[in-house]
Amino acid sequence: MRVTKDILNYLKVSSIYIIKGNDIHTCIPVEVEKDIWKISTDTSGLDGVALVRLRCDGQEYYFKVRILEQTESENFSFTYRVQMNDDREKNLFLLELANIEGKLRGWDKRKEERFEIGFDEARIRMFRLKGYEQKVIVNKLTLPCVLNDVSFGGAKLTTVDSRFPKERPVFLYLSFTEPIEQVFIPAKIRNVSLRELEGQVAATLSLEFEDAPIAYKQRVADFISRKKTGGV
Repeated sequence: MRVTKDILNYLKVSSIYIIKGNDIHTCIPVEVEKDIWKISTDTSGLDGVALVRLRCDGQEYYFKVRILEQTESENFSFTYRVQMNDDREKNLFLLELANIEGKLRGWDKRKEERFEIGFDEARIRMFRLKGYEQKVIVNKLTLPCVLNDVSFGGAKLTTVDSRFPKERPVFLYLSFTEPIEQVFIPAKIRNVSLRELEGQVAATLSLEFEDAPIAYKQRVADFISRKKTGGV
């Protein structure tokens, strides 16, 4: 499994180090497959047995590793294959990774499903939006918008402007509560529909997300769950 910055942020991983003797080096896991990890660090020539120290959600975890080989080097970045030797600690972290991997597969299968939001106060609360007014950023211009509907793979919104060519990159900026969180989502405009609204030209944009963060997808999943159970 590829370990992205988004995954590390979702797991609340604040720091990762590889410890060899008395030396401590910053490192980043880039791929995990069972007990074999690929890690990237700024240090060359590492070998033998070491420790990986990982700080996650305020707690520290230590993983005993054996450095198998250096596989890549580029611009002062060195990639190693290491083998985890501590089953107890390894399983704690791998369980979280496996959980995320399963979620991502399930969400990807449902990415075309749409769920209406609009001005409906109950839906706004269930989605944990701060309010109906959100923001879309187009060509460095920040505009107010209303979410018509959302999905794992895109969204439809209405905003006040008319200069939106198809395929233009935009950012959807959503503000959530419980917990308070701001999420930026890169997207492209796939369709534009214009209409007059209270003397202004309003545009309804259909967006396709390029790489929505896990934090957003989890919000959508929680919203779907609340809709099914009628919870708020």
